[in-house]
Amino acid sequence: MKWLILTFLLAAPALAEEPEFEVMVNTEAYPVKAFEGKGIKARALPKKPARGAIPEKAKRDSDFAAIKGLDVSNLDELDRDRLYVLARTVDFPQLRKSFPEIPEKPLRALHRKLQR
Repeated sequence: MKWLILTFLLAAPALAEEPEFEVMVNTEAYPVKAFEGKGIKARALPKKPARGAIPEKAKRDSDFAAIKGLDVSNLDELDRDRLYVLARTVDFPQLRKSFPEIPEKPLRALHRKLQR
C-alpha cells in the first residue's frame, strides 16, 4: 500500500500538467502574445513561405504562363499545384519522371525559374 501511495504522489504532478501546444501566428492579423498562455507556445509565421508550400493560384498560373511552350491545360488543379511544388523542391530528373507528358524544354525552363 505504501508503494501505491508513493507512486501516486510522484506521478500526480506530471498528471496535473497541461499539455503543451505550439501555434504559428499570422502577425499581420494577431499579435503573438494573444496566443501565449499556460502550456501554449506561440511563434510568428515566417514571412516567406516554405519552398514546399502551395502558391496562390494567380502566382502559379502567372509563372506557368511565363514559360514558352508550357501547356498545363491537360492537368487538373491538384496536378498543377504538384508540378509547381515539385519544380521548386526536387532535382530535374525526378521532376521529369513525375511529368513525362510535358516536353523537356519547357519543363526544364520552369524548373530553372522556380529553383532561383
